[in-house]
Amino acid sequence: MRKIRVVAMAAGLIAVTVLLLGLSLFLGSRSNGVSSLDLHEIRKIAWKSVENNRYDTITTNWEQARVELIESKDKWIIPTTDEQKKKLEQIEKTESILIAVTFNTEQDGLLGPIVPIIDPKSMKVIGFYPRY
Repeated sequence: MRKIRVVAMAAGLIAVTVLLLGLSLFLGSRSNGVSSLDLHEIRKIAWKSVENNRYDTITTNWEQARVELIESKDKWIIPTTDEQKKKLEQIEKTESILIAVTFNTEQDGLLGPIVPIIDPKSMKVIGFYPRY
């Protein structure tokens, strides 16, 4: 029984390693300038964009937040400044690839996570997914 449990744990670790390696390779292979070495910087940019009064509700360690590539078309992204609004309008016309960083919160069930959206070309936050 113990041997089965050890094998299952090893298989789980291998699966997680393959998944993380795949994500790193996928991000590194994109022509949008994002590489696996930028993941820490991407998370840091996203973390700094979160309103100060929201930090206490976040349950995700910012250094382990989920980072994923998304397509700009058909996404609801809410800009918070005029500069973000202009940049987002430009991006939506070109159907670009963007980066979403997910910070889970104590209020996920009610409002959803906090998800800053980053333009990989400028490495600036251009908005957030709406929370309801």
